[in-house]
Amino acid sequence: MGQTYVRASFGTGRHRIAAAALCIGDDISVGIWGGSRPHIGSVAIAVPRQSLSGSGQLRATSSVFNFTGHKDETVAREIAESIAMRLNRNVVATAGIHVDRMTHRDLLQVFDNVAKLKERLIAHLERRLR
Repeated sequence: MGQTYVRASFGTGRHRIAAAALCIGDDISVGIWGGSRPHIGSVAIAVPRQSLSGSGQLRATSSVFNFTGHKDETVAREIAESIAMRLNRNVVATAGIHVDRMTHRDLLQVFDNVAKLKERLIAHLERRLR
């Protein structure tokens, strides 16, 4: 398999979230960033596996490392696990989103944009990996 590189974004202004994914062999490395000071705050790795319930569904097991003081775990884990389950591949995701003076409303908008970005990114990857 050749290298596949995909970019996607969702939202505007301080709530814009972007991602880039690079297929490395059968594995996928994803970076997610946004806000006023993008960075790497958390790193998640996800490995696809069969559901423990015996249903035959694909699930994922993940581990996360957070840099001190960062709270990007939810985004990194959600992206890594979702891609691993949908594409049946090992995934590493880094996430770093910082919005200055973030309010609860800002946080809800960022999470909504991350969810929409995730679906857009997976759709792009599915098309490119066929």
